Amino acid sequence: SAASGPTEPPPATPAPVAASDAVSTVIRLEREEMWLREVLDRAPMPMVLIEPASGHVVFANRAAHEMAWGEHPTVPPETNTPLLHDGKLLERDELPLVRAARGERLVRYEITALTATGERTLALSSERLPALHGHPETIVVGYEDLTALRQGEELFRSFFSLGLVGLGVTDSFTGRFLMVNSKMEDITGYSAAELQERSFLDITHPEDRDRDQKGWRDVLEGRQRAYQAQKRYVRKDGSVVWVLLNAAAMRERAGRAARTVAVVEEISALKDAERCLAEAVRLRDEFLTVASHELRTPLAALLLRIGSLRRQLERSEPRDHTERLLRKLAAVERASDRLAALVEHVLDASHLTTQPLELERTECDLADLVQEVLEQYQDTAQHQGCSLEARLEPAWGSWDRARMRQVLGHLLGNACRFGRRHPIELTLRPVAGSFVLAITDHGGGIRPEDLGRIFEPFERAASVMHHGGLYLVKRIVEAHGGRVEVESQLGKGSCFTMRFPSPYTARTGPQPSEESSPSVTAE
Repeated sequence: SAASGPTEPPPATPAPVAASDAVSTVIRLEREEMWLREVLDRAPMPMVLIEPASGHVVFANRAAHEMAWGEHPTVPPETNTPLLHDGKLLERDELPLVRAARGERLVRYEITALTATGERTLALSSERLPALHGHPETIVVGYEDLTALRQGEELFRSFFSLGLVGLGVTDSFTGRFLMVNSKMEDITGYSAAELQERSFLDITHPEDRDRDQKGWRDVLEGRQRAYQAQKRYVRKDGSVVWVLLNAAAMRERAGRAARTVAVVEEISALKDAERCLAEAVRLRDEFLTVASHELRTPLAALLLRIGSLRRQLERSEPRDHTERLLRKLAAVERASDRLAALVEHVLDASHLTTQPLELERTECDLADLVQEVLEQYQDTAQHQGCSLEARLEPAWGSWDRARMRQVLGHLLGNACRFGRRHPIELTLRPVAGSFVLAITDHGGGIRPEDLGRIFEPFERAASVMHHGGLYLVKRIVEAHGGRVEVESQLGKGSCFTMRFPSPYTARTGPQPSEESSPSVTAE
């Protein structure tokens, strides 16, 4: 009705929350939780979530299960596999997950797991996650597998400590040793601690330092990849040692050379061999020089005699000068024999340094052989102003006539050269079951420092090369079962004495039942 006035609209009712929105929110939260769980599960780093106090593992991602070869342990943690820290076996209350559950914060706590397939090295870090958004307090633990790294380090340490060659790591800026192995200590004579107080230049020979420093700089600045050199170290005791050095830079990712590694091999023996070789070459050259002179001397005499014979034959009838021609021919023959003997000395000495000496023995009297050689050297002795004086007693035995001629010829030739204008004495006599042959000259003698080496191959003494002769004399005498000795005084002369075993206790000639001895080989 009109009295009642206008009708007011009913109050507005608030719109109810759509059920679908709540459901969407729940679904979204679940999906975010699933997404977060998937992120954690797929994380490449092994990770677990544990409850405080109990240590119960409530979540382990795939990497954690793979690290555990199947399934990460839950409760009690880590009791199935022995764990070590710094080589000590951990008790249960010392285990890292137990400590993390107690609230301790771990930062790269390193452990070694003794598994059935070998050692496994892990570094654990933990962080406390407080209760948030309705979730209880949780401990997050992450693992880092250091097995490959530690195995590589162990391999490096094993190689470093092998001691096959010297190894050293130096600081690239100061050159100071940071690390050395035992072989480096042996080479330098310094301990590792002493070397770590020094740079490589401190132990380098002063004459090699400039070259080493330049090579080091070239490597550090990239002008060459490595530095190699033969150099000298001065050892702790002051002695010098030769080494072969190979050095290279250890560079960081940015290319900066932070360390230098050096491989050092001792080559002192090689250097000694090189010096011996150089000395051998020098002796060879000296030998060839002197030998060529000595070979030319009889050759020149031979040529002169031949020329004289030719001119005499051209000027006169042969029958008028038969006697003189025969004497000259005899001189030519002696000069030829001398030249042939010198050549044989050279060839024999070279041969006998590597080959055994073979003898061709025949039964004869050594006194007769000595007399023959004396007659051949009469002209040589007269030319040098020497007289040959001999006292010879019979010395029947089994001798290599050609080799004994070499012995006598060389010793008489030396005696004539070194004992000019003085008599030369030869004695051959039996003494206490042996034959003693001595050749004495009264020349300048041999220096005491040369006596110990005159029997070496191609050695020289008294400023004259012996063409390996005394070495050859020694080898021949020893092949006959004897020995040779020398006594000498400067200014008074030398005496070479040979002692041979006598096959007969008392003899004036060979016994009928005995035959010539067969060839033997000297050892």
